[in-house]
Amino acid sequence: MTFTLKPHGAPTTIADCLPGPFKQLNGNGIGFKTEYRRIKTIGYNDERGRALIRYAMVNESDVYVLETGEVWWVGAKTREETEKQIVQPMIVVIA
Repeated sequence: MTFTLKPHGAPTTIADCLPGPFKQLNGNGIGFKTEYRRIKTIGYNDERGRALIRYAMVNESDVYVLETGEVWWVGAKTREETEKQIVQPMIVVIA
């Protein structure tokens, strides 16, 4: 059994890409977008000065490098730049 990635639909931004694998258009990076949004850690101090940590869902895609599992940056310096990257959605074909 072999697994192959094939293009699926038209190129789109990461923000608008459906969950699943995608290919970087101006390189050969392969990524994966989850159906979830990114979780951001928010740290602050309470009234006694104790450090508290809270988590919040933010309106940013949760995307990773398929090969390593690292967070997808691939040329972007900010999350906004990541969301605007144009990628080719892919599907997995099993033969």
